Amino acid sequence: MGCSPTPLTIQELEQAVSISVGDFTQQMKQYSTLNLLRLCGPVIEVVHEKVHFVHFTAKEYSKPSLLRKLEGPYWANMSSFFFCDNINGYLHKGQYTLRLAAACVTYLCQSHHHHGIDRAAILSFLLNGAYRLHHFAVEYWLPLVELCIISPAVSKTSEEWIELIDILRTFAKLRQNPVYKPADLGGLGSEHLQCIKGMDADVYQLVAREVAFRKDSRSRSFHLGEGTVPQRHLVLSQLTLDHCQLKIGVVLIH
Repeated sequence: MGCSPTPLTIQELEQAVSISVGDFTQQMKQYSTLNLLRLCGPVIEVVHEKVHFVHFTAKEYSKPSLLRKLEGPYWANMSSFFFCDNINGYLHKGQYTLRLAAACVTYLCQSHHHHGIDRAAILSFLLNGAYRLHHFAVEYWLPLVELCIISPAVSKTSEEWIELIDILRTFAKLRQNPVYKPADLGGLGSEHLQCIKGMDADVYQLVAREVAFRKDSRSRSFHLGEGTVPQRHLVLSQLTLDHCQLKIGVVLIH
């Protein structure tokens, strides 16, 4: 929760903590009940079904300069990283940001987000709660990965970082759009991503193209959840997540 760029719902948290990072064949279980108020006591509160810290003193406000390196609306209201390293036994912010990013990408690699999924399978997954984390993961996997890239709190030699890179490679292969036609979307040279270019060219290209694609997409007037999307959008997207999201939206409407 402290490493998320936006408050999560209880349902999203329930599914996020249940994901086995790196397990792409994990079967989603039925709904569970996560009693956050009992687990976390007076530190958190639930407002409009979303979980928040009760007061700003529950967080450490620091390093806003890193967030200014990111473009787009994702980080506009997030002025800090969470967790205070002056407290004995503190939670390491880099480690848990990596964990959330890896959980989101792992989730999107699982069978409920296969681009060839049919209506019956979507209905089944909806009924067992497999899409509780869907909107958060689709929207925020990229900003979380960007934050991991630019943050000095994330060790680029740690096992968790290496695992995230491996998961991103698998993600690029499993969710590759077969009709993708690369186009000039304003260039791939986002300055804040240059540090990863020499580490892994394939992951750099995945992230840089997605950053450029999202920047280009913000000007378009459509809503995937309503089942309306230009074919051009599906062709320009390197991933099949939009195809899957469109199918889920159609099932929910009809």
